[in-house]
Amino acid sequence: MKFLLLSALVLVLTLVGVVIARPENVDKIPNGEVYSCDTCHTAGGGSPRNPFGLDFHANGGVWNHALAVEDSDGGGMTNGEELLDPDGDWSQGDADPGDPDDVTNPGDPDDDVQIDVESSTWGRVKVEGP
Repeated sequence: MKFLLLSALVLVLTLVGVVIARPENVDKIPNGEVYSCDTCHTAGGGSPRNPFGLDFHANGGVWNHALAVEDSDGGGMTNGEELLDPDGDWSQGDADPGDPDDVTNPGDPDDDVQIDVESSTWGRVKVEGP
């Protein structure tokens, strides 16, 4: 009985270590707070890693030029372009580059394109009328 309880405790502690997100990673990438845990995870901290999260982890949890020039989500923009640090020059502790409204999620291929609705054809039709 003691063996079963001890085994169950070890299993629970192992799973807790896997499931707990690491919010400190948000501070390790430029503009990390914009998408918070969703920058690296599919549905918040503790969920599976998205493509950027997998690459960030494989890169040792470090933001640098090598990670910045990759297009982790295959959406057509590099991770650095999406996080507004195309060359990977930003370091933890630096001010975040650019305007947070211009940040897109490097782990979500559907979030790579920012459309200025006012200047798009549909935006002009809606705003200006036929």
